[in-house]
Amino acid sequence: DKGLEKSQVTKLIKQSDKQHQEYVKHFFLMDIDDPDLYDLVINTTKISPDTAARLIVQAARQFTITSRTSTNG
Repeated sequence: DKGLEKSQVTKLIKQSDKQHQEYVKHFFLMDIDDPDLYDLVINTTKISPDTAARLIVQAARQFTITSRTSTNG
């Protein structure tokens, strides 16, 4: 415990997110907020971690099955 207040932690997270966004934009010319960059987005403020994990596993399995059938057919 570093003794940080919730507001301090929130501020640090926002700063880190902004730095990450600027890095990706500068070096990769991409906007991390562009939904076309993502195959699956899960809002973890509305879905429990267990449910999110199950969705990720299910999507990964489906992607694997779809990838195999499309390359063999």
